[in-house]
Amino acid sequence: EKSGSIRLGQVGRFNGAYDRLANKADVKSKEASVLRKELDAKVQENSLLRRQIESLEAEVRKLKRERSENDEAFEEMLSTGRRCFFR
Repeated sequence: EKSGSIRLGQVGRFNGAYDRLANKADVKSKEASVLRKELDAKVQENSLLRRQIESLEAEVRKLKRERSENDEAFEEMLSTGRRCFFR
């Protein structure tokens, strides 16, 4: 037998190794798909939370502004004796 030739047993081992690698690649591909879906869901959740934070920050700014206006009106009322209407 020539040194470069492949024996029948070697072909069987090669096919078995190939099948195992192909199966492993398939499993990894499915795992990657699941992880990709989870990542997409987390990105959407993060985006929603970011919008909620922005909305809450705007509300806080509004409330602080109103509080400041009310404080100023109250100080004016105390210093002048005139009535002021608060929000």
